[in-house]
Amino acid sequence: MRLKRNWRRNLGLLAVVVAVALLLGDYGRDFIAVDRCLDSGRVYDYREGRCRGGVIHLPSIPYAARSPALLAGAVAMAIFGFVLIALGRRKK
Repeated sequence: MRLKRNWRRNLGLLAVVVAVALLLGDYGRDFIAVDRCLDSGRVYDYREGRCRGGVIHLPSIPYAARSPALLAGAVAMAIFGFVLIALGRRKK
């Protein structure tokens, strides 16, 4: 039984780590693209996901509104991971 609990715990930890890595990776990529655009003196178009010149101002759209599917999937994967961790730590 111990081997089965460790397997669940390890799979849960892996799911949580993958979910966090996906979110941080995508958010970091997005943050760097916006930062490079603004450093060059241009305006970042969040709707199109590209840097634009010749525009004075565009609305800022939050990350959660731009990537709802990725955010929901990562949260679901993290919850699944936490459930597996809890099942792996449970004593019978």
